[in-house]
Amino acid sequence: GTICPTNTTLNISDWGDDRPFDTQINEMRVNLFGEFDRLDSGAAINLVRLYLYFGFGAEAQQILYLDSDLLTENILLHEVAEIMERGQIDHSNSLQALLDCDGNIYLWSILANPEMKPINNKPAQALLALNKLPKHLRKFLSPMLSDFFLKHDDPKNAAAAMRSIERLSEPLEAHAELSQANISIADGYVDRGTAQLEDIASHNSVQSPYALVALVNSKVLSGETIKPEILE
Repeated sequence: GTICPTNTTLNISDWGDDRPFDTQINEMRVNLFGEFDRLDSGAAINLVRLYLYFGFGAEAQQILYLDSDLLTENILLHEVAEIMERGQIDHSNSLQALLDCDGNIYLWSILANPEMKPINNKPAQALLALNKLPKHLRKFLSPMLSDFFLKHDDPKNAAAAMRSIERLSEPLEAHAELSQANISIADGYVDRGTAQLEDIASHNSVQSPYALVALVNSKVLSGETIKPEILE
């Protein structure tokens, strides 16, 4: 009985452009408060959408918190901001009820609930929605979508999610490299994957402990000896 939102509800690629971040933000902030310092709800939502376009989840939420009605009427934007800020949503959410929907909303529904595999799984829908996003969001979200597919034993589509950013000229970030390593291991290329994990674990990044855990797990599952420095 749930009504699925249209694609325009979360058509994030249309919410900003290629001009500098500060130029666009300043234009929006000027209109945030009107006469008698009253919040202009239309301007507020435009600013929220612009923050989401650039991947600033916490800032988008701060604008929504300015007015309780604004937050209540735009809960999907708040949940998208939560995904951008925390990587998923750790509590019940309205996106969970939209897991059977098509279009852009499907991508955000599964990112919000990565532990749940939808009854009607639609990887093509998620990949299409991902590839429509600007590249700075794809760099952040592609590893998350890849991790979702791997979690549900789908290395083929996990690799497809990563191809969305592997074609870019910029070097991959640690989360993306970690996803690549996990895909290699899932595809049977254990030596290549563990070498990637060792490299990530040796650096001081947010992903280093996750790479270390994945490295130890892969060694244990394959019956290999774990190096003393890895144990230490």
